[in-house]
Amino acid sequence: MKTKAESFFEKVSSGDFEYNCNLYWENTETAYPYYPTVRHRKRYILDAIKNIKFTKETFVFDYGCGQGSILNEIKYQFRGQDTNLGGCDLSEVAIEYARKKINSPYLYPQVFPQLPVKCDVIVCSEVIEHTEDYLEILYWIKNHLNYSGLLILTTQTGKIHASDKYTGHTQHFDIYQLTHILERLGFRIESASRWGFPFFTLQKYLTNWNFEKIRQDYLEGELSLKKRIVFKIAFWVYFLHDFINSGPQIYIQAIREKVEKEDYEEAKLTAKSSLNSSVPKILRQFVGYLFTGGSATVVDVIVFSILVSSGLWYVAALGVSFVFGVSTNFFLSRRFVFGVYWQNRLAQYTVFTIISLNTLLANLGLLKLLIDDVGWDATAARLVSAAGVALLSFTGHKLYSFSSSNLQFGARQPSP
Repeated sequence: MKTKAESFFEKVSSGDFEYNCNLYWENTETAYPYYPTVRHRKRYILDAIKNIKFTKETFVFDYGCGQGSILNEIKYQFRGQDTNLGGCDLSEVAIEYARKKINSPYLYPQVFPQLPVKCDVIVCSEVIEHTEDYLEILYWIKNHLNYSGLLILTTQTGKIHASDKYTGHTQHFDIYQLTHILERLGFRIESASRWGFPFFTLQKYLTNWNFEKIRQDYLEGELSLKKRIVFKIAFWVYFLHDFINSGPQIYIQAIREKVEKEDYEEAKLTAKSSLNSSVPKILRQFVGYLFTGGSATVVDVIVFSILVSSGLWYVAALGVSFVFGVSTNFFLSRRFVFGVYWQNRLAQYTVFTIISLNTLLANLGLLKLLIDDVGWDATAARLVSAAGVALLSFTGHKLYSFSSSNLQFGARQPSP
C-alpha cells in the first residue's frame, strides 16, 4: 500500500492541471536543466557543498533527484565517486535518466528507500511543496543524515501560480514556520533566505496570463535556439537577485544535531499551527518582539543606570548601554521571533545594528528633550524614549534585518 506522500507525489490535481511525475519528466527532460532558476538553484547547492570538507568518502544523497543533474555536477566538480552518490525520486522515468549519468547502486524510484549507509549531505530541492505530508520527508531525512551532516533545502513561498500548479505544488511555506519545524526535528539552522525578486516574481505572475503557450514554447520539448537565447539572458539577469534577497524562493542550510528525544510530535504541532493559526503572523512577531525588545531594554537600562550612577556622562552611558541592549535584542529576536538566519552572521548583525542606530537617533533626541528640557530622571527618561521608538524599531528590523522579503545578505543564493 502506498503512503500518503507517495500518493500525493504520483498524481496531483491542482486547479486546471493534473500533475503526473513520469509524464512531467518525459516532457521536460531536455529543457529542464537549462531553466534559469534551475541553474541558479544548482549554483546555490554547489556553493553550499563547497563549505564542507568534501572528501572521496563524503556520501551525498539527493532526495527528489529528478534526472540526476545535481548529482552529476557534484560528481564532476568535487570528483565524487559514483558509489558515494545517491538519490530517490518517485518517477521511474527520472531515475532512468539519472542512472545514465551516475553509475550508483543508490538510485531508487521510491519515496522512502532503505539506505544501507548514513549520509553526510542530503539535498532536498523543490520537493516538500509537492505533498501535504512533507513532515514525513523531513523526518526521513533527519534519520538518514549523520550527526553534523548538512541538509540543503530549497522550496517555495508565497502565492501558488500557474507554473507551480503545472509542477504539482500543493502548498507553499512560510520560512519562519519552516525553520522552526526543522529546529523541532533536531536541526540547527545555518542559514535561511529568500531569493528571486523582482524578475523571478514577475516570471511567476506572467505565467498566469497564457500558461499553455508558455508551457509549449519554453517548458517542454527540444531545446531550440529561441529557448537557449531566452534562458541564457534570463540566467544572467537573475544574478541581480543575489543582492536584493527577496522573492518566492526559499533556501535553507541546516545541520543535524544530537538531541536526547525525538521531537516529531512537536514538529507536527508546529506544522499544524502554521496552517491553522488565526493570529496574523506579523502580530505574533510584534508581540514577540515586544518581549525580546523589553528584555533587551532591561539589560540596556541596567547598564545605563550603573554607568550614570558611576558619574559617566549620560550620552556616553547611552552609547555603551546601547551596545549591550542591541546585542541582546539581536540574538533573542533572531532565535525566538523571526527565525531568520543569514549565512554571514556578522553581516546580519551589522544590518541589525545600522537599523538600531537609526532608531537610536530618534531615541537620543527624545531622551535629550526629557532630561534637559523636561527635567526627568535619566533612567525614567530612558524607559519612555525606548518605548516611544518600539514600533519604529520593529518596522525597520521587519523590513531589513529579518524580513521574509529581505532575508540574506552575502549568502549563497539561487531556483525554476
